[in-house]
Amino acid sequence: MTRQYDWSELPPSVAVVETVADVDDAAVESLPPLGYAVDVDALDELLRGTATADPEGVVISLRYHGYDVSISSSGWLEVEL
Repeated sequence: MTRQYDWSELPPSVAVVETVADVDDAAVESLPPLGYAVDVDALDELLRGTATADPEGVVISLRYHGYDVSISSSGWLEVEL
């Protein structure tokens, strides 16, 4: 599943959990904390801070709740099994 977000409206860390919950057909509350997979504050700061500074963007890949997640400073988030 691929989605486009505006990081000024929704923090990347929240988008990751919500998108994985949708893909997994699970409640957000039933998922483990994203902090077990990545430093949530660093993720948000890095992706939000570079959204306008670098047109090429930054892409971060991580594994969360059994899914491969790629998230970019340009707002793209992809979740794959």
